[in-house]
Amino acid sequence: MRSGEQVAKALRGRGHDITLVDLDANTWDVLRKSRAGKVMAGAGLHVPEFEELEVKEGVAADVVERLVSRFGLPLVIKPVREGSTIGLTIARDEDAVASGLVLAARYDRRVLVQRFAAGTEITVGVLATPELQVLPTLEIVSENPVYDYDAKYTAGRSHHIIPARIPEAARGGASAAAARAFTELGCSGMARVDIIFDAAGIPWILEVNTVPGLTELSLLPDAARAAGVAFDELCMRLVEHAVGRHQHHVGPTAT
Repeated sequence: MRSGEQVAKALRGRGHDITLVDLDANTWDVLRKSRAGKVMAGAGLHVPEFEELEVKEGVAADVVERLVSRFGLPLVIKPVREGSTIGLTIARDEDAVASGLVLAARYDRRVLVQRFAAGTEITVGVLATPELQVLPTLEIVSENPVYDYDAKYTAGRSHHIIPARIPEAARGGASAAAARAFTELGCSGMARVDIIFDAAGIPWILEVNTVPGLTELSLLPDAARAAGVAFDELCMRLVEHAVGRHQHHVGPTAT
């Protein structure tokens, strides 16, 4: 964020009008996975049980034992404020829990520990520019054991299936859950809602990504294309929406 501020300052120095991301209280709640999880669970959405804890130096054995006793194995461990699966561990034994906590703490001393949800990994993109549009469900098939950073950003390491290979009614349920999460968290512009659809037909919301990837390998642009929204159009809609929000807050720019 500090680097973004410097870029904005440099561009303003060259006479450009800059629209910044409005990091209000709602935005920070979404960025902090645990707060977003509490909001969604409070709204009646299915969120795997979780706990946020602070990891300073090392991890005591009794902490690991308590977490395993509460959530079972495997466990999902990740930094509270990070993305692209950076610092993520799927811990399948107590040693992996301890090392996973240490790894996550390298990126954020606040760490999220969550019950593992097994099932089909899907994602649902949502646009609001400003009209709400839920994009088609997208199933993620990773060549890696986990859909990690390498699988996300290396060509051929993952594949997207649109629509997701789940029952039609389940796709509708996942889309409705994504739209509800987007609305409850006060999102705007775009977001990607990551979901595990389990054997019982429950859409478990893992998290809501308000800054989803926009590379040629990314999920949201692929789902948008499937909905008939080309990448150029997607970008223009997002930019025009951001400019409109900026003008609403500060008024039109003088010319």
